[in-house]
Amino acid sequence: MTALTLEGKVQKKKAENKSLPMNAIADLGLIGDDLSGATLEGEGTEDSPFLIKDLADITTFASLVNSGLSYAGQCFQATSDITDISTPIGTFDQVDVPFQGVFDGAGHTFTLAMGNEDSVDGYLGLFGCLGDGAAVKNVKIAGNIQTKGDIVGGLAAAAHAGKEGITISQVTNDATIAGSSYVGGILGSVTATTASNFVISDAANHGKVTGAKTYVGGIAGEFDSAVAKTIERCTNDAEVTGFNGVGGISGYNYFADFVQCQNDGTVKSTQEAATGCYFNFNAKNYSTGTSGVFQQGTGGIAGAMQNGSIKNCVNNGSVTGFFKIGGMAGVSYWGNIQNSQNNGQVTGTGVVKSSNPASQTHFVYGSVVGGIIGWARTQSTVKNCINAGDITGKGNVGGIVGYYYAESQKMGEITACKNSGNITSADAYFGGVAGICASTGGIAGMVTAVAGSGRCVIKECENTGAVVSNTYNTGGILGKFHCGTTSSVQEMTMCVNKGSVTGPIYTGGIVGFCYAAYKQTTTIKNCANYGVVKSIRANDNGDCAGGILGANHVQNDGSAYQQIIYIYNCYNHGSILYPADHVKPYTGGIVGRWEKLSAAPLMGMIANTYNAGFVGPDNEDAPAEGAVNT
Repeated sequence: MTALTLEGKVQKKKAENKSLPMNAIADLGLIGDDLSGATLEGEGTEDSPFLIKDLADITTFASLVNSGLSYAGQCFQATSDITDISTPIGTFDQVDVPFQGVFDGAGHTFTLAMGNEDSVDGYLGLFGCLGDGAAVKNVKIAGNIQTKGDIVGGLAAAAHAGKEGITISQVTNDATIAGSSYVGGILGSVTATTASNFVISDAANHGKVTGAKTYVGGIAGEFDSAVAKTIERCTNDAEVTGFNGVGGISGYNYFADFVQCQNDGTVKSTQEAATGCYFNFNAKNYSTGTSGVFQQGTGGIAGAMQNGSIKNCVNNGSVTGFFKIGGMAGVSYWGNIQNSQNNGQVTGTGVVKSSNPASQTHFVYGSVVGGIIGWARTQSTVKNCINAGDITGKGNVGGIVGYYYAESQKMGEITACKNSGNITSADAYFGGVAGICASTGGIAGMVTAVAGSGRCVIKECENTGAVVSNTYNTGGILGKFHCGTTSSVQEMTMCVNKGSVTGPIYTGGIVGFCYAAYKQTTTIKNCANYGVVKSIRANDNGDCAGGILGANHVQNDGSAYQQIIYIYNCYNHGSILYPADHVKPYTGGIVGRWEKLSAAPLMGMIANTYNAGFVGPDNEDAPAEGAVNT
């Protein structure tokens, strides 16, 4: 038996030796009977919906739904604005108690007054829970929700769709929303079954959204479950802040398609170095607000995206995070982003190493920041996207993608993308082997192909922004091609760089560095550089700067290790400069250093490739006295 008060704030599964206030609206003796319309004007049909006229009506409505009445297939309509709403309609407290009917707000405003700074209640929103078949439209939300609990949204805390699906349209939130995890301006958490159809369209959030932990979004905290969901023409222009999994539209997106969505609000992760300097890629702990590799990120549209898409979307807001930050998505795993544009400034503040703090020679991942995607993994694709915002971080920074990780014989692809923003990376490397993975590029920072012959292709891309780094591996298009512990194939074709490229070591007009840990085949073809390539590090190790490729390297000198590099049909027109007092510049019009170990042969060719740029010291005078002819 369920016992509840008029306010709907007390729900108990058992009522033993308890005294609960009673009322005529939801008498315990009537629970289980059909109360449809018992105290509301109307018949619940499309032609004669139940009418919600005032606070008493909406409290009655909430009490009836919370008693277990779903109103599946029945209709409700508001007739006026209502204030001081403190009782969610529907809930999820041990058992699912959803609203499954049709609710038309008729453009009226519902002002919420839920929770306070000491509250730990969850499932707060105008609707605590929407169930299968529910449809909500023409609703405006105002007021505030404040709690330390999870699953909070202005319109609905939770939405659980089944075979009938759920539709939400023309909803606006102006309320201030604050919770812990799964916090959204419109929805807290969305889940669906294999037969569902979930659609939210023409929703807008104008209220500040804050989450203390994970999955925080301007429209929804998370879209979960492996079922297609459509989010179209939704916008956010308010500040969105959370620990991680933070997005202007959604904190976490699993199998959701974002179409024609736009974020104009500031998006920020509060994660700091004390909680994230070393990162376990597979850990997922909601109690502490940390999450795994596919869930953590900060993005203008989606904080993290898995098996979803972003199409024809725009981000104009600034995006700031500790690790994995993107103008569209902080993380994309098997995701597809196309025809979308970022105009906002994207900033990474963290420096993350490997998951093993005891090892100082593992990768330095840096901030991992991209104008479109921070971290792209497996078969993610980026097509016809534009970045016009300035991108700043501390390693693995790119105008389109910060770090691309291709694996399992799946091809990753970056196609027909353009960057005009300035790309800046600083302070990411720790020296030695650790530093070489902190890369910077006009289109992508670093591409890694591992785990079963991974493959990645970058084609028809253009960079016109300035690329500046004080870390290793800086390129006008790509900072670094990296091969993992298995064979990999990487290709760059028909790419053009027109921006200046400045870096301390391994600096190239197209690619900064090619690194093979096992067997790597890299092809750079039909590419051109027009930007000035400038090396700024002056020591005896050599700068390694080239108009097309800065340098290459094979990890070990053994017959099992092999690097094949093809450079053909390429052209450099930009000047290649090194410090005037440098005696070992390793600088060339095409390649700065072409390394061949004795037992690990470098194979391939440079063919039909030309340099028309000046190669020499940055004062364009004679080389330094005693310089080695390299």
